[in-house]
Amino acid sequence: MEQIDIIIRFFGGLKTFYSDSISLQLAKGISVNEVIDKLLELNSEAQEVLDISQLAIDSTIVPKDFIITEKCELIVLPPFSGG
Repeated sequence: MEQIDIIIRFFGGLKTFYSDSISLQLAKGISVNEVIDKLLELNSEAQEVLDISQLAIDSTIVPKDFIITEKCELIVLPPFSGG
């Protein structure tokens, strides 16, 4: 099966689980939700935050069932508040 490179960038509290970014080589046609499963294999303690995070590919918010077909940058945006 063909593999693609996915760079995953983390923000906020997710950096405590994964650092600023990681690069994974995954199967072409993988869903965003399956990428999240891979992230949980690396650190299951991040599940609560990942469950409520928004995800974007190349600056566009995508649903978790979005299929990734080419090399991309996946941005994981945990909830945040400010004032």
